[in-house]
Amino acid sequence: MLTATIGAQCMSWQTSPAATELEQAMMEWLRGMLGLPEAFTGSIQDTASSATLVAILMARERATGGRFKEEGAGAEGAARLRVYASEEAHSSVERRCS
Repeated sequence: MLTATIGAQCMSWQTSPAATELEQAMMEWLRGMLGLPEAFTGSIQDTASSATLVAILMARERATGGRFKEEGAGAEGAARLRVYASEEAHSSVERRCS
């Protein structure tokens, strides 16, 4: 809400240093509230669709040890990748996995 009031273009530190610093502070507060390790970092996504995309990409890279990005669908372990979701999942889940 704070970044919306200042009309920030929050794409990177260069376009909006104040918004980027605010995002980092918010992530530190969240880390502390949830009791996550000091090494925890993250970013705030603007929509459920972009959050779904980031989550699925990160899960894919973690499951393939980062090889999918470099080797594509032929990467070791890529054939076993699956996404399971309930009917109540956000509509972007199916779009991101197809």
